Amino acid sequence: EGPFPAVMTLTGAGGGIDELPAHGLAREGFAAFALATHRARGLPRALRDIPIEYCQSAIDWLRETIRPPKNVIALRGWSRGGELALILGAMFPSVRAVLAYAPRTYVGLGAPHPDDFDNPSAPPAWTWRGKPLHFKPLPARLMSNPKHPTLEDRYGIPIERTRGPILFVSG
Repeated sequence: EGPFPAVMTLTGAGGGIDELPAHGLAREGFAAFALATHRARGLPRALRDIPIEYCQSAIDWLRETIRPPKNVIALRGWSRGGELALILGAMFPSVRAVLAYAPRTYVGLGAPHPDDFDNPSAPPAWTWRGKPLHFKPLPARLMSNPKHPTLEDRYGIPIERTRGPILFVSG
């Protein structure tokens, strides 16, 4: 029984279009949309300098075109796509649920060295308003060890801003 929310699927670092999960969701009655962020015609070849605005436009298009019940948009992402789903959930109130499979919980850099934060020439994976995307680091009082902050402490995604449930699947 439906109606169900609309779900946008996001690929990992390999890029392309994540069609299989979208097909499976569609068979179950969801309006499913597979968004490519890189390694597809007309898009960058590598996971670097991907504008968050592009993803925001896709969310808006899905909401306006499909008009899901109660305006609910869910995101499903794998690996770096899970990272992106968490980022989009934290940034946009129209995202009402996130399914993150083996995600990073921090904003990684672009390929091929996503954790090379000490390298000033390492490209960002994601940009916002033309600049590398980042969120404010945790205050030192909230870090488990301020002398040795983790990647999550310094580059964490503020998932608490998401306006709905988050499902993490990892192994």
